[in-house]
Amino acid sequence: DPFKKVLGKKGEKEIVWESVFKTNAIPLEIPKKMSTAFAKWLGMLCSRGRYVEQNGFVGITTKDESVGKMFDQLTQEVFQVSTETMQDSREGRGVFHYIISKNLVRFLRLFIGPTLMTRRAPQQIIEGSLPEQLAFVEGLTLDGYVEQSSLVVYGGIAKRLAEFSAIVLRLSLIHISE
Repeated sequence: DPFKKVLGKKGEKEIVWESVFKTNAIPLEIPKKMSTAFAKWLGMLCSRGRYVEQNGFVGITTKDESVGKMFDQLTQEVFQVSTETMQDSREGRGVFHYIISKNLVRFLRLFIGPTLMTRRAPQQIIEGSLPEQLAFVEGLTLDGYVEQSSLVVYGGIAKRLAEFSAIVLRLSLIHISE
């Protein structure tokens, strides 16, 4: 049953990544296991985030101060580093919350995809626990909204993320009703 794989019973799947730091790089460690905090942070980055290897920027732009604070808190919890902020130079976009780590950019390009169109849920989320999957979807939907009928609308452009979100939310309703 393909849906059982998505629901998953185990959590904290191992993440295999060799951190390679250049002599002038900030030694930002990638977590060794998945957690709900890391899952939510990844979801936020999948939907709203950008990462650029050239300058090492990893972050999100948001007009909603509470979303920015949530990203800042999760970044501190997951990586033990504080974010920086600056006004996004693109017209009317809001505030860019970011950290600088080329190592993290390289990890994210492999882990969740190199472009907005190709982003995906990592295997550790797909095979992870329901709380981790829901945390990832919660991070994703901060880019969308919830209608009065409680319908969650994902506002991103990656089709695979939208399909994954729909499956997890449907299965979580089945899991809750059992």
